[in-house]
Amino acid sequence: RHMGLAVLPPDINESFAMFAVVAESQPDRPPQRIRFGLTAIKNVGQAIVEAVINERKASGPYISLEDFLRRVQTKDLNKKSLESLIRAGALDRFGERASLLGNIERLLTYAKSAETESEGKQTNLFGRLPTIGAPKLSLTEAEPITKDQWLAWEKELLGLYLSDHPLSEYRQALAKISQPIAQFSELAKGQTARVAGIITQIQKVMTRTGEQMIFAKVEDLTGTIEVLVFPKLLRQTAALWRETNLIRLSGKISDKDGLPKILCDEANELDLKALPVESADVSTEAAPALEVTLPARTNRWAIDKLKSVLAKYPGPRRVRLNLEGPQSRSILTHYSVQDGPDFRNELAAVLNSMRKDAS
Repeated sequence: RHMGLAVLPPDINESFAMFAVVAESQPDRPPQRIRFGLTAIKNVGQAIVEAVINERKASGPYISLEDFLRRVQTKDLNKKSLESLIRAGALDRFGERASLLGNIERLLTYAKSAETESEGKQTNLFGRLPTIGAPKLSLTEAEPITKDQWLAWEKELLGLYLSDHPLSEYRQALAKISQPIAQFSELAKGQTARVAGIITQIQKVMTRTGEQMIFAKVEDLTGTIEVLVFPKLLRQTAALWRETNLIRLSGKISDKDGLPKILCDEANELDLKALPVESADVSTEAAPALEVTLPARTNRWAIDKLKSVLAKYPGPRRVRLNLEGPQSRSILTHYSVQDGPDFRNELAAVLNSMRKDAS
């Protein structure tokens, strides 16, 4: 963010196996976007990644959900891998995540029928464009996922909070009750440290006396630190030590192994409801522009609908529109938005409608 680089979630049409630069549409501008690699998604193996990328290179981008399911024919596109692709955001261009997940069996059945058709050599006049004339999927709607669920899936499948952080709205309030983890390396051994954050990992161990203690990793907006919880305190606070729990703790700094750790001597639940919420990102770092790609042919009604969505979620991120087609161009608009699951869901609905009209 400090360098003006946007790190974007995986995308079925833009991601490669590893992290990749997504070039700006304007040749005189440097690349400013980095896409997550598909192999970085938990439960998505190398075989399916190669199948997705090789087919895309051979026949072009996937134009619809049906197109993707019919063209990627591999046994590795199973329930587990397809769910992970959806939950990680790789198929966001084709629909809302909750709806895709709620119809997962229907998607798998569709993919299986396409594979059976291909094996039976039921080709058509259009060769490698199998979705032309193919049946359309009809998906049942579902309640959009919440921001908390969105972020939890990012953490689980990508290993980090990418689009936002559960504590970002409380940055100023947390600064008054805790110290940034990123600064703990500057603290002297034995100095008291105060932390407010999220428990991301728990490891239970037995002491030489047969009592249980834990090594926990706690993350705030600036970094992660290991916390040692000894048997006496653990007996008093056992209910607090669960992954994803919010916690407020204090303890002495230890520098064993050359890395700062906290020897915890006090711990309590972190109640976010008791903290004031910030209306916008208070970071002094400039947020990178939010990139929105529009089809070449778009009617006036769709543009007006897009404008209403952009105006509905004011925030720190400027919006850049990238127009497809032979006369492609990029426009940095005057709209600035607060990025998040609700905004993304409404934006995706508008863009999907545009693409259907354009086709």
